[in-house]
Amino acid sequence: MGRGLCLAVLILGVMSQSINGGAPNNRGNEFIVGFMENQGTSIDVEIFVTTMRTVTVNVNVTAPRYSSSINEQFSVKAGEVKQLFFPPAIRPTGTQKVPNGIHVLADDDVVIYAVNKEKYSNDAYLGVPVDVLGKEYYAVTYYPPSQQCELLIVGVEDSTTVTIKFPAIMQQTVTWNGQTYAAGSTLTGTVDRFDTWQLTSKGDLTGAYITSDKNVGVISGNKKTKIGLGGSSDHLCEMMIPVGRWGKNFISVPIPDRTVGDIFRFIASEASTTVTITGGHTETFTMANAGDMVEKEIASGAYCSIKSDKAVMVVQLVLSQQSSAEPSDPAMMVLPPIEQFAADYTFTTPKYSLPPATYTSYFMFVIKDSDKDGLKIGGTPFSTTYNTVTHNGVDYAAGYIHVSEGTHTVRHDSPIKVFGGYLYGRANYETYAFTTGTRLAPINEPCTPSASGVGDGIDNDCDGLIDEEACWDSNTDDDGDSRQDEDCATPPPVDGQWADWAQWTACSVTCFSTTGASNNGSRSRERTCTNPAPAYDGKQCVGDPTEVEACSITNVFCPVDGAWTSWENWGSCTVTCGSGSQSRARTCTDPSPQYGGADCAGDTSEFKQGCNPSVCPTASVNNYVQHCISGYFTCLNSTNKCIEESKKCDCNPDCSDGSDELASYAGCAQATLDYCLASLPAGAQGVAFSSAMVAFSALLALFLRLLN
Repeated sequence: MGRGLCLAVLILGVMSQSINGGAPNNRGNEFIVGFMENQGTSIDVEIFVTTMRTVTVNVNVTAPRYSSSINEQFSVKAGEVKQLFFPPAIRPTGTQKVPNGIHVLADDDVVIYAVNKEKYSNDAYLGVPVDVLGKEYYAVTYYPPSQQCELLIVGVEDSTTVTIKFPAIMQQTVTWNGQTYAAGSTLTGTVDRFDTWQLTSKGDLTGAYITSDKNVGVISGNKKTKIGLGGSSDHLCEMMIPVGRWGKNFISVPIPDRTVGDIFRFIASEASTTVTITGGHTETFTMANAGDMVEKEIASGAYCSIKSDKAVMVVQLVLSQQSSAEPSDPAMMVLPPIEQFAADYTFTTPKYSLPPATYTSYFMFVIKDSDKDGLKIGGTPFSTTYNTVTHNGVDYAAGYIHVSEGTHTVRHDSPIKVFGGYLYGRANYETYAFTTGTRLAPINEPCTPSASGVGDGIDNDCDGLIDEEACWDSNTDDDGDSRQDEDCATPPPVDGQWADWAQWTACSVTCFSTTGASNNGSRSRERTCTNPAPAYDGKQCVGDPTEVEACSITNVFCPVDGAWTSWENWGSCTVTCGSGSQSRARTCTDPSPQYGGADCAGDTSEFKQGCNPSVCPTASVNNYVQHCISGYFTCLNSTNKCIEESKKCDCNPDCSDGSDELASYAGCAQATLDYCLASLPAGAQGVAFSSAMVAFSALLALFLRLLN
């Protein structure tokens, strides 16, 4: 992996999507990871987060004790990947303990990859979730190293006591807190949550035995090294698998299109472990002690069966490039045992660091020969040459196919047909290799029969197989043990389909407006993704669950509530002095109430007093005009105050006190008074009609007029 391998886009999603949430595997909702020292400090390290869930998964990534500024919140769903960058200083230097752990927390299962990249030196590892971490590990590195060998312990809980017993093959020492530790010696220390404790040595740390009183994570590899005779070198890193999850059965696939062979390292979990290799390479060897390592170089083109009588870890190492005719570079990959194979994987190829050139990428696989026809990539059967390997009397088909740059899903038609998958890519002085996913069941621990949960990832019947029964296909013994449905696999993905549309809702407008309001309404209807509902990571329905269309109402008019016009101007004051009043009016016509609308609330008119507050002068002849408005005569002491001017001195008293017919007040001429007197009925003419008798005359005239 030289020349700046762009592992920044390494893995969009490598996981087994048939594994049920909560099952022990490489998918989880919490991870705590770290980075080892690399050659250089100029390029950010990276974490990729993806998921096979077809619903949105919310994720929060922090480095709580390193920097509060690292707080990434985002969401992902199937087919999406989030790339995160962290400063190079988050890596320890030399033998050092720093609180630099990175915390990934999600509300559903995700898969993460950590990429440790510097110029000409980079590698990546598949993250192991917190729920499947352990208390017992062995490290693996490569020796002789061009740079130091490394191991990193990641704290998950506070006050965790960790003991490291260094392997007998460690030719150099480890120094910690001023004390030197040689091969076979034991170092004990403490880590807290989010601590990353790095130990380095020029000696081989393979077989270093790490135990703890609480779960921890362990990463190991090399700062930078070459492998074999070639001159190219690279950073190596892998996240180690707890010993309780190791297996006994493996099939190796040679690195494609190489002729220099591959190196395999075998690490024993127990004393007196015998390993038998058959197929393209035949050999048997025994490892005397737990933690012992045996290294074997196996020729290119050799497909091998590997069987051990006790659980082992098998690591495949890619050799350095020796010529441009066969481009490659060092890489390290932990092989999953057959017992931990899954039924499908999704992955994406990385991008080469020198575009527009790309990697030549391969998907390497192992599957039972009888099951190979159901193996498909993107729904298309494989087109390749199969190599047969016999393991435990069963024929397996192994090989590789070329894959284009981008994202791919490899799946078997049946969820109970499992296979191993690995991704390898090469370019000039650059190589990547990683397992595309794995179950992580505790198969190297005592097995207790348990009730089956669908896709629980556990060997419920303790027969060495995991989730091997297709329980949705009832009354079938899938594994030939004369029992049915005792260890249920996750059913195949069920893609969601829409149910029928529900009825339309009522239109949002309920009547036709005549007042200028919009008559453009809408109505909607709903459908649900329940025919069937998506299940087991099946696809969500495509399209919208809601449909909206325009609507209107034309045969029902909207009620129009009445509204007042503006007030008219105030009218004239009722008097020219002595207070008076004014009035103004309004009408309920703006608009008038229609179609059952409400009437206006309130009065049609209003009044105000005191419009002419000046004091009226004392009454005198011809001074009446000062009492009433122009054109009116002011009565003297009448109940009706003002009369029209034309009604004065007309022989008909209009004021109740007759003052409009008096010479002394109204100024009536004597001739007018004489005329009025002559007009009286017979018998009334003898009464003197004078100023002194005006009141009586006026009243009498009023009386006689009423009689007539």
